[in-house]
Amino acid sequence: MIEIEKYIDNDGLFHGRYLLLRQLSTEGGTADVWLAEDKETADKELSEDNDDEVIEVEGSAVLVAIKIYRPKNILDAEGIQTFKKEYRTVYNCHHANLLKPTGFSIIDDSIPYLVMPYCEKGSAEKMIGKLTHADDIWKFICDTASGLAYLHSCNPPIIHQDIKPANILVDINDNYCITDFGISVKTGNNENDYIDDESCGTIIYMPPERFCDGYTPTPKSDVWSLGATIYEILTGDVPFGNEGGAVQVKDAIIPEIKSNVPRKIKKLIYTCLNADPGKRPTAEEIADIARRKGKAYTALNTTILASIIMIVGAVIWFFPSNTSTISPFETFCNSGDSIISIEKNSAESSVPIEYSVSENRLKKAVDYYEKALREGNVDPSKMDSVSNRVNEINRLYPLYEIYKGICDSLQIAIDDKAEIQQVFLRGRRDEMSDTIKTNIIKL
Repeated sequence: MIEIEKYIDNDGLFHGRYLLLRQLSTEGGTADVWLAEDKETADKELSEDNDDEVIEVEGSAVLVAIKIYRPKNILDAEGIQTFKKEYRTVYNCHHANLLKPTGFSIIDDSIPYLVMPYCEKGSAEKMIGKLTHADDIWKFICDTASGLAYLHSCNPPIIHQDIKPANILVDINDNYCITDFGISVKTGNNENDYIDDESCGTIIYMPPERFCDGYTPTPKSDVWSLGATIYEILTGDVPFGNEGGAVQVKDAIIPEIKSNVPRKIKKLIYTCLNADPGKRPTAEEIADIARRKGKAYTALNTTILASIIMIVGAVIWFFPSNTSTISPFETFCNSGDSIISIEKNSAESSVPIEYSVSENRLKKAVDYYEKALREGNVDPSKMDSVSNRVNEINRLYPLYEIYKGICDSLQIAIDDKAEIQQVFLRGRRDEMSDTIKTNIIKL
């Protein structure tokens, strides 16, 4: 069995590649995280003293974080399998708000380790009780919920199971990124890879259903943990102390947030912490609320509004005697149909869709359709037709979230001048764009 100490203080390279600099974390159940230099990425130059000697350019190596299984623990097949699973779980995930492992290996046939990007700014733990400005809070909520929504939209969905400040890192661009997928599970598969024991998560961030018999991980469980995390970031303490959501099983009420933050943020947190999973929002809904900073959609895109005005104007011009007979149901439906028509025309173009514009158009159309459905004394068949269209539109939202993640990742690759990743991500972007367009045209 290897001794980590021999790789410290420049005595050697870990696995012949990484220079361990200092320990970053020892809180994991089975592993430690180290800051290291990846020597294979360092630049080389000729020595000024000896033209035949090639030396490394100091400070040119990429800094990485390495998660190493503790050698002092008794290693078994299950321990190695846990590390492999963490790497496999998110290998094909690409999102700006996820920080996933970039490499996996085993040293001396006994010690597995993961290589991850290093975030110099640390985790959200440093912000507990210190995040006070509304815009900063909304960004934290938006980033973390967006990453979570992406995981939940995967096929099958990925349930993180351990959302907490320590597992939300801050990257070089001040984006919040979810990390540590060691106990994440994929739902809907044939593997029974959920182990119900004390190591599966952190008690103070566990939802109430986690403490009930027959518990199965769900996206709504992650949402409760996110609510507890935001609560702690704002107040300096977790909502239910050391017992976590277990006290909600006993009908405990959510402690009031007394911090001076917007009421809409407080309401969102309380909703996330609802004891009933069915009454919690989805991560996608949370991200959407945070993007708008709690505000309702105010207006259509100018082009859309102008188009609707032209259509409505044309109706009034050509059929002036009949306008008074148009029911509110038909008026709302016509408005929604006009937006869908515009979106279909846009979808037929050859350029990738703009996800924010396209998604907002559909949401505005749904708003009109839902207003129509609230009207009474309407032919049931017409009501069913409108309701079906709303359901078809709602099925598109997870695709938009995936598409946004791909576009965000592509922008990062462009900024980093990573040409190979750009080619791959452009292909994924165009493929997902075509998928969304096809579904729009079918509406």
